[in-house]
Amino acid sequence: MEGESILLMLDREGICASSGSACTSGSLDPSHVLMAMKVPFKSAHGTIRFSLSHFNTKEEMDHIVNTMVPAIETLRAMSPFWKDGKVVKDHDNGPGPGIRHPFNDPGAVCLGKGQI
Repeated sequence: MEGESILLMLDREGICASSGSACTSGSLDPSHVLMAMKVPFKSAHGTIRFSLSHFNTKEEMDHIVNTMVPAIETLRAMSPFWKDGKVVKDHDNGPGPGIRHPFNDPGAVCLGKGQI
């Protein structure tokens, strides 16, 4: 799923975030770091970034987590890149050896980029 889809779902709940890496803001290219880690291209396009500080509260973090899980589940149900709860294999580059891909773990919540 695209990061922009995740951002729309989060925005509806008052959560601000960004897609992609900070060093490529304004670009639609996935993070070069994620690509070097051999994260599949389709999955790298689904990353988001949260910008947090010491002013953020536990309640705000709980709100993010409680919003992310149903948002990701909803988007996965609509995505052509997901089947039976798993990402459809990218043939151009898969995860490298020993890399646990968080999107294949239904219990994983990956907090990335933006502001709350």
